[in-house]
Amino acid sequence: MSSYGNNEIAKEALSQHISNSPLIFYPFVAVGPSLLFLGLALHAFTFIKTETVKSLMVIVGSVAVGFSFFVLKNGVWMFLSCIVFVFGLGLLLYKKGIEKS
Repeated sequence: MSSYGNNEIAKEALSQHISNSPLIFYPFVAVGPSLLFLGLALHAFTFIKTETVKSLMVIVGSVAVGFSFFVLKNGVWMFLSCIVFVFGLGLLLYKKGIEKS
């Protein structure tokens, strides 16, 4: 889409083509990202006992992203869900330095 520059008509035509073509839409827009969110949420579930809040942020965020994309079709809720999801992942990845005793 960025290669079209300011040509809004061509961007809209490409968007319609992607939405109307099941060979493009399902693997790259619907199923692929959903599997990514599912896999990351399942991996975060393994930390549920040690990092409960952070894991729940990732799990709830991934469910909220799917719900906002497929059911609500609301970009604002999807953006907020992604923020919760990414913040939870970031917190899971962040470790404070190991203190020497």
